[in-house]
Amino acid sequence: MNDSLRLLIQKITKLPTIPLIAHQILNLSSDEKTSLGKLESIIQQDPAIAAKVISFSNSALFGHISSCTTITCAIRKIGFDNVLNIALGISLMTLFDSGNQERAFDYQKLYRHSLAVGMLSKRLAEGLGLKRTEEYFLSGMLHDLGFLLLNRHFPGMYRKSIDERTKGECPLEAERKVLGFTHAEAGAWLADKWNLPVALWEAILQHHTPSRAKKHTRLAAVVHLADYLTTRKFYAPDEKSREYPLDPSSLEALALSREGIEEMAEELDTSIFSGGVFLS
Repeated sequence: MNDSLRLLIQKITKLPTIPLIAHQILNLSSDEKTSLGKLESIIQQDPAIAAKVISFSNSALFGHISSCTTITCAIRKIGFDNVLNIALGISLMTLFDSGNQERAFDYQKLYRHSLAVGMLSKRLAEGLGLKRTEEYFLSGMLHDLGFLLLNRHFPGMYRKSIDERTKGECPLEAERKVLGFTHAEAGAWLADKWNLPVALWEAILQHHTPSRAKKHTRLAAVVHLADYLTTRKFYAPDEKSREYPLDPSSLEALALSREGIEEMAEELDTSIFSGGVFLS
């Protein structure tokens, strides 16, 4: 762990613990004897999460084949793994909506940005013919976990790093200058603390620098591109993030050109970004 990050983390009096429902879902994902009923019963413990999962299943991201009103229907419509990852992502994201008035940025804006990156990561992965696209969705949704951690526990310090961007500093350079580490490193630390899958940990750590990913380069590259497109064209976490630098290595990893990715952006069905999934 970065020394600056270690010292700052030690100042947190109450470290964020993984929500019970997320812990249960993670255990379920590694259980070979799992069942639809077990996942349904876990999700139904939290009506708010259940409602959002159902809303996702009815969104344009998964088509409009039928409209679901129950978790059982959602699982049958979009699949066990999709429902599992959506529920896991939502349970972790909502942990940081603490109502703290001293924030560096608006939680709801970041929440919508994170959902959009997750949805776009899934669409890009599908378009590229990649497998297990639900993993791309979850990685995209949680890529800015570090933002959430810093916004909740160190809003004043993080605000200073945002202000540095107006002086010509890129986001990561501004964070290193003020904090001594980046939001990507903070997010990866939390993912490791929570024992999240290694692929997810690496995607969070390298979502700005996919060429540095040692094992899951394509995953990091897809999340980077989705973050780039979402920030510049759809939902930015804040206006100072609009000038998002594209890492050319992400294009190389996926055999894409800059023109190709811009064409993909133009052809995107933006209806996936509408509907109840973006309501808090």
